[in-house]
Parts: sequence; structure tokens; C-alpha cells
Amino acid sequence: MKRKSIIIVVTIFLLLLILSCEKEVSRSVPVLPQPIGGTLVISSIPDSAQIYLDGKTTGLFTPDSITWLEVKNYKVTLKKELYLDTTFQINIEQNITKKVKIDFNSNPNMWGSITCQSTPDNAKIVLNGKDTGKRTPTVLDSLIPNHYIVKYFAENHRSDSIFSTVTSGSNSLAILALTDTTYWVDYNRKTSGIFSDTYHKIAIDRNDVIWLGSISNGITKFDGNVWSKFTKENSGLVGNAITELEIGPDGHLWVCTLTGLSEFDGIAWKNYRADMQNGLPSDVINDIAFESDGTPLVATKNGIARYKNNKWAVYRFELNFPESFTAADKKDQNYYTGIDVDNEGNWWATRLRNGIAHWNGNNWRHYFTYFDDDVPERNIYYNIVTHTENEIWFGHAINEVNNALVGLSSFINGEFDKQSYNEFFGAEVNSIKIKDNNEKWISTDKGLFRFINYPNLTVYSKKTTPLVTSEIKDVAFDSKGNVWVVTFFNGIYRFKNNKP
Repeated sequence: MKRKSIIIVVTIFLLLLILSCEKEVSRSVPVLPQPIGGTLVISSIPDSAQIYLDGKTTGLFTPDSITWLEVKNYKVTLKKELYLDTTFQINIEQNITKKVKIDFNSNPNMWGSITCQSTPDNAKIVLNGKDTGKRTPTVLDSLIPNHYIVKYFAENHRSDSIFSTVTSGSNSLAILALTDTTYWVDYNRKTSGIFSDTYHKIAIDRNDVIWLGSISNGITKFDGNVWSKFTKENSGLVGNAITELEIGPDGHLWVCTLTGLSEFDGIAWKNYRADMQNGLPSDVINDIAFESDGTPLVATKNGIARYKNNKWAVYRFELNFPESFTAADKKDQNYYTGIDVDNEGNWWATRLRNGIAHWNGNNWRHYFTYFDDDVPERNIYYNIVTHTENEIWFGHAINEVNNALVGLSSFINGEFDKQSYNEFFGAEVNSIKIKDNNEKWISTDKGLFRFINYPNLTVYSKKTTPLVTSEIKDVAFDSKGNVWVVTFFNGIYRFKNNKP
């Protein structure tokens, strides 16, 4: 029985082996049915039009080909941004390639127009950099759909531009009011190549080159055509935090900074620092003035310094304070914020907290208040001093702690006056400049004040001029009679003094 079972198993194995060997394996490529239909090649001017067949998107854009189309009639639609849709019928034939080219721009129905209007009228119109030969008001027609830049030019006005989009069969409006530059011109990052809108100091040299000082970004120069930037990193400037700019008697630019003093002769820089031999008493330089022979004086955080014979002589003082003064009042007695030299050669220097120092060539006198040192009134924060004829003018930071409520005071005919200048009540004075020997120009956070004899004032502010702010930081004058005005956040302005 066992032997019979073995024979059966062997027999089955042999049968399976024979069947496996006899099976044929086909290795030939199967014959597929040949495709039928035609081909459509579509292009357009301009290209990138989306292709639809019978109302359904193909996902293709011109130029492209659609193959193996059924033999039948198709409705083809091309959709292009800004253009009207273009639809046409096409009959696809067996094994035939049909080519279609659509020129959107050749169809007048695709064109649009721009209505150009400006204030003032008669402005020249430049379209995408090309002179149209037309002037406002007018309509520019037969324009192909596109995004256009329309720019207007008018005499005594700043040119300006506006974006205008033309679509098929439509009219766009390009309306602009041009800034009148007959008397006022603004320079900011939108209207000029100026590097910043934030400056607080200005000086103009004998060649009418404009120098602007910033709080932390160095100096900007404007020669009337080109804007240039000077920083510690790209020039010999001692530091980027500018506190004052002055043009010396020899035409050199002097730059006061929080890290030293720089002198620029137009080619080379020379720097003065506290760590130099016979150097400054401090690197914090707040102001500079010049004696009649051109000798520079600087107001620093640690005394007054005078440069003579290639070294700085330093002047510091220990003051006899009134009994009413507190320890806080007595701080920073040699911290000087401003300095000037009057027509008689007297020095006038203002302190951070401790009033005014006056040197007449032989003796010092110290004024602790607006009046004199016999009045035990808490001191104010003086930050500016300048002179004209026999008048000394002081600017103050408004600070209730230091009792400064009025931004301007004077010393005239041997007397201090703080009560007459009520127009400056609550107005912090940022600079005082004298023009034509007696005309005072006072920059404040409430506008620019101008007067010869107070209170006959002219005030320039955002209410009375094209200025967009009344916070004026500084002012300067060029040889052509233009006044240059510095604002803190809105760039600078130039206006003609004969009709501001």
C-alpha cells in the first residue's frame, strides 16, 4: 500500500513538470488600435491666453497644441487678462493639423483709453516713458490693454505720475494735482533722492551745498543735483550721531557728534577726540562757535574747549549755588549745551541745568536764572545760544521740572527777558538762526517763527504753508535767498523768501 502511494505522487509530479515545459510564453508587443482625429495649434498676440474648448478649460495657455481631437466642430475661447474673450469655431478633420493665430491687439474692440486731467491744466503727458505730444486735459485713445504709467510735467510744479490700467472697451481716469514748486519745494524719499526723512541739523556752505545731520545715520550732502551720504563706515567721519553742523570762517565743515568732533575741508577729514594728546575734555560735543580769528570753541559734556596751537585748552568751573538749589539742580555743572561768541568777543555758553556762563575776556559771570544769580529761582534747561548786534538769544527745552514754560528768552541792554515772548509759551525751541544780521528765525515744535522786532511775527506752519508738519528742527539760508527748513519726520523744504 505504501509503495502504491509513492508511485501516485511521483506520477503527479511528472505530469506537472511536463505541462510546465510545454506552456508557451508570448514576448511580442501587443498591437494597439491606431488613434483617430486631428490636431489644433493655437498661438496669440500677446501670448499666455488660456484655452477653452466647448466652454471647458484645457489647462493650456497659448502658444500650445491639442492633439488627437475628435473629428467634429469645436467652439474655442481664449481668455486673456485685461482683454475681452475671443471665441471662434473650428472644424477638426482626421489626421489634419490646423493652426490658428489670434492677434488681440489688431482688433479695435480690444482697445481702451485714458482720460488725462491735471491741476494745473496744460501739463505735458508722458506715457510709459514716451512723450505723447499731448497736454492735459485730453483723452489718450486706441490704447492696447496694459498697465500704464502716466506722468505729467508742468512749469513751476513737481512732475508726478499715476498708474492707470487699460482694459478692453473701457476708459480709465488719470487725475493728478501737481505740487506747486513756485515758492515751496519738498524733498523727501518719495519726491527726491534724499536718503532719509529724519534730520535735525542743517548747514549751507559758501558754494550753496546743503549739509544735513541725522541722529544716527551720519550726514547727507546735496549739491543741487546729487545726494551723497557720509557715515563713519564709508568716510572719515568720527561718528554717525550728529549734534550740530557749522561752516567755519575758512569754509570747512565742522561736525559735532556724540563720539567726537570732525573737520572736513572738502577732501580730507580731521578728527578730534578725548583720547588724543591735548585732546577734548569729552567726546560728547554739543555745539561749536568761532572767535573773530577763526579759533573754534566747543561746548562739551565736560567743559568748554578752545583749540589753539594744535591743542585744546579746557575750561571747567565749580559754581557757588544758591542755598535753594537741590542736589539734582547742582548736577552737570560743566555739561554745556551751546556756545556762541558775540561781536565784542564775549563767550556765552549754556548749561544743561545750571544756567549761563559769560566770559568777557577777563572775568567769568554765571547766571543761574533768566534774571541774575541773586534770584533764588530754580534753573531752566537752556539748549541754544546765539547773538545779533547787542542781543543774545536763548532757546529752552520745555520742562516743568526745570521751570521752563516759555521756549525763548533774551539778554538785551544788560537785562534778561523771559516774560515778553508769550508767543513761545509751551513752544520748545530747537534752533535760533540770524539772517541779515538782525532777522531772527526760530525753529520750534509749533512752527517756524520769523521776526526782527517782536511781536511783529511771521509764522510758518502746516496751517499757513505747504508744510505737512509744524515740528521744525532747524533752518538755513543759501546765497539765492532761499530758506531751507528741516523737519524731523517729513524731510526738508526749500522756499523762496520773497514770497513764502
